[in-house]
Amino acid sequence: MKKTLILISAALMMVACGKKDNSNSRVANMSQAGEQPAGQIAYVEYDSIMSQYEYCKEYSAQLQQRSATYQQQLAAKQRALENAAEAFQRKIQSGQYTSQEQAQAEQQKLQKDQEQLQRLSMELEQKFAQEQEAINEALHDSVQNFLKDFNKDGRYSIIMAKVGDNLLYADPKLDLTDQVVKGLNKRYKKK
Repeated sequence: MKKTLILISAALMMVACGKKDNSNSRVANMSQAGEQPAGQIAYVEYDSIMSQYEYCKEYSAQLQQRSATYQQQLAAKQRALENAAEAFQRKIQSGQYTSQEQAQAEQQKLQKDQEQLQRLSMELEQKFAQEQEAINEALHDSVQNFLKDFNKDGRYSIIMAKVGDNLLYADPKLDLTDQVVKGLNKRYKKK
């Protein structure tokens, strides 16, 4: 029984040693064939790009300005509608309408104005979302194109985006954020 266990152990060790040799010979074969073994993995903190990349800062400010303009537009129209509704109420209470048809016509006009305000609100929200999507897409393309140039030597197999807590742990030596932000800003200033 002991001899059998010893033979099985020896056979397993030979198989394990043979596997090590195969992996080393595979790397040697890859280098002979011109293939390179996989490069490193690195990451970039996306929040830092959003806060430090000049392109992002400029377009974020523009988006905020557009949002404020849209909000002001809607608020002005909302106030005008509220004032018209209050005037309508005062006229009804003071009996200024000569007929019920005249009051109903005014009420229908107010309802149409309310519907137009709701449509305008939806249109502005949609327009803002489209503008935001276009800027986000341009930002993504900008970062992607920069990283292609940045990694043209192929030293990194993967460059991941760290957003919030999506990476549980990463060695700070793998953080390329500063290099990427500097490179993005340098490239953006050239344009």
